[in-house]
Amino acid sequence: MLGLTRNDGHLVVAMTDPTDLQLLQDLATRTGRSIDPVISTQEDIQEHIDLSYRLTQPLVTDAKADAQPTERLTARLLREALPAQVIEMLLRQALQDGASDIHVEPMENRLRIRFRIDGILHEVMNLPVEMHPTIISRLKIMCGMNIAERRRPQDGQLSFEAQGRSVDVRVAISGTVTGEMSVMRLLDCWQPAKVGHFC
Repeated sequence: MLGLTRNDGHLVVAMTDPTDLQLLQDLATRTGRSIDPVISTQEDIQEHIDLSYRLTQPLVTDAKADAQPTERLTARLLREALPAQVIEMLLRQALQDGASDIHVEPMENRLRIRFRIDGILHEVMNLPVEMHPTIISRLKIMCGMNIAERRRPQDGQLSFEAQGRSVDVRVAISGTVTGEMSVMRLLDCWQPAKVGHFC
């Protein structure tokens, strides 16, 4: 079984057998919540457990993590990175470039990454479309979204540390004909030398 969402004292859980009353009662006792079961296959449950485990592994950090990048982020660097690092690398590059938004857009045969800078969308790179599911799932996990929901739009928020400060990011994920796209808006672009300045 796999927990999906929590809301108002209820816990939605994916199960292969939602009629297993003993398991439902045990789970309700342990969590202190009312259990709302939904049916799923064992393969789908295991796939999401494996994916969540991979994507929530700690980021690898070193002395270079908060330093000013000496090399511009490239598609090659992202392809070689762990799934859990891709989002933070994109956010750091967008912050360095003065971008207000990051658009992650699945196309038929590529994953297009665009930054909005001074109100204009600029295509900054293309990634293999095979990276799309892990990037979107990573975003959903970071924002506390339902990773199993792919039809309805979802909104969330995350924060990351860069250049000696915390930056808030608003995330919107919505469906398109080619798959789910995401828009990450960097909300807090405060510079220590310019109190009250936002980009």
